[in-house]
Amino acid sequence: GIMESPVTEKDFLTHLQTLNHKINFIKEQSFKESKSTIDVKEVVEKLKIKAMSKIRTYLLEQIYKFRKPMTNYQVPQNNMLKYKFFFEFILSNERNVAEEICGEYVDTMSKIYYSYFKSYSS
Repeated sequence: GIMESPVTEKDFLTHLQTLNHKINFIKEQSFKESKSTIDVKEVVEKLKIKAMSKIRTYLLEQIYKFRKPMTNYQVPQNNMLKYKFFFEFILSNERNVAEEICGEYVDTMSKIYYSYFKSYSS
């Protein structure tokens, strides 16, 4: 599911939630060092990396769309809200990637608002 499905499909989100559940379960069981946990940990880790790569690319593409002139920025912003679990997933698993995405968003939106205020004050 995660390997084949595009990020925008509902299947991807469902598989991502399942993966997140498995990651959390492995974290909880890691202190026991059970054989089953050790066996699946590597596979789950690779899936996590693939999912995070796809999500990072998707979210940055959405943020970069804001840099193009448009009349209504609320529509793409509202579209991003549908995928808020993506950011939650990245935040809980790889904080530095989440900070990168957040930084890009803040930087992009600050430039947009700056241009709004600049044109308004002129």
